[in-house]
Amino acid sequence: MKTIKNLKSTIVVFSILMFVSCETENETLDQAPQNQISKEILTQLDKLALNSNVVERGERKLRDGTIEKGYIIERDIFMTEKEIMQGDIYADQGGIQSKQYRTRNLVTKTKTIKIKGIINGPYSNPPLTQKMRKALKMAVQNYNELNLKINFELSFGGYFDSPYDISVYRSDFRNGAGGLGEWPKNGYAGGTIEVWNLDQFPLDVVESVMTHEIGHTIGLRHTDYFSRESCLENTNEGSAGVGAIHIPGTPRGFDQNSIMLACVALTSDGEFNENDKKALNYLY
Repeated sequence: MKTIKNLKSTIVVFSILMFVSCETENETLDQAPQNQISKEILTQLDKLALNSNVVERGERKLRDGTIEKGYIIERDIFMTEKEIMQGDIYADQGGIQSKQYRTRNLVTKTKTIKIKGIINGPYSNPPLTQKMRKALKMAVQNYNELNLKINFELSFGGYFDSPYDISVYRSDFRNGAGGLGEWPKNGYAGGTIEVWNLDQFPLDVVESVMTHEIGHTIGLRHTDYFSRESCLENTNEGSAGVGAIHIPGTPRGFDQNSIMLACVALTSDGEFNENDKKALNYLY
């Protein structure tokens, strides 16, 4: 998820289910009191190597317009109760067994990932703006220029047009501005990226949001998950190990120019740095 904070060095906060929302210097995400979340859920999150101390109840709008209830973990990971309790669907799918950072989930069952930017449909979601569409094109180009073993095909249309793997849609019912994406599941890319109220920011920043969120859909975690230093915080989003696996050849410490930082400066150029490229080439 991405949220936008108005701090001394204005930054955009990214997160894994991904959304961007404007906040003032002293505002933070509301967290549900622990007694409102069952002990079973919190225990299972710990088993999944997710931070059970940073969790709140939340919801998202699905492609058909219905609302799905669940939990927002580590500020940007959305999971339903069923997904949390059946945590084996996030089991490691081989590959890296040690050591930017990835989740246990990677795209293993398809080489071409079809992205649909939603610009019309029967539901209340407004179409992606022209700036959002341009930024999404730029983000897809960022990935395809790396000539990875996976590639992306982008088109624009409605919810029920030809089949696609990831829908990118605008939903302005949320406060502030941001983006929310999904992790891969069962070997396939995360299915949705939701964005809202991004037009107030420079094109390169919107490109950063889109590129970042796509990164989550193919299994990348925040580069600074261990500290959220880019957000001027000192918070660990979750334990290391299978939940945050270090990708060999990339720094273990703070990488201030990574596209996958939890927060990004408004001066961001929207491009991968060399460590981002190393990570993606290693994985794909």
